[in-house]
Amino acid sequence: MAAHHIQKHKIALVAALISIDTLPTAGHEARYAPDVLHGFNESAVCIRSNHKPSQWCAAFHVLLRTRRHETLAFLLGANFGFSFKSESIAEAIGAPESELRNIAGCATLARLRYEKIKSELKLKDADVAELLNISPGKFAAWKARTETNDFDRSVTGTARQIKL
Repeated sequence: MAAHHIQKHKIALVAALISIDTLPTAGHEARYAPDVLHGFNESAVCIRSNHKPSQWCAAFHVLLRTRRHETLAFLLGANFGFSFKSESIAEAIGAPESELRNIAGCATLARLRYEKIKSELKLKDADVAELLNISPGKFAAWKARTETNDFDRSVTGTARQIKL
């Protein structure tokens, strides 16, 4: 009798595990949240208004080089954060045109790395925007800065990007 009872529970446990394994992956992005946020915040440290934007790029490259063994989620957050913030801050502080071109190049490379990592983690822009509490309008403005091969319109809808 006890053996039958144990066998019944084993079958129920196996069935439960199988059903959990086949659940849709909705919410899978939540497990990345701490690392994405950490990377996003670390990238912000590279952007200092008392330094030239070209120095921000150098600081960001040092961050990436010294933190290359971090999780992909950390690197996603760092690349997104630098790309998202650097150009608009450089413009806001009135950086010279040569510095703006330099930061635009660094920000674009960070964006391309972000898109590659986002794809590897099977995330969408909407997931990242939600994790970082970024409004769709701000996210769409960032996305519109450069047209890339990323066809993710989960935040921007059907809006096209500005081709530079």
